[in-house]
Amino acid sequence: MAEIDWLEGKESINSIHSKVEKILITLSELRYPEIVEDLKEDWMKRTGKSWINQEVSTVNV
Repeated sequence: MAEIDWLEGKESINSIHSKVEKILITLSELRYPEIVEDLKEDWMKRTGKSWINQEVSTVNV
């Protein structure tokens, strides 16, 4: 859904990026590091926006 919002320009990239980060943190908390890394890479490829807070992929891993 975040990707669709980004493509359609419904919200600023920073707002959408923040939502994606929350999703990644939740997945990290649920101990899905492979999914987190895959989604981070996909998001960066699509948007060119990198992750400043690297803890997104290491929380409870």
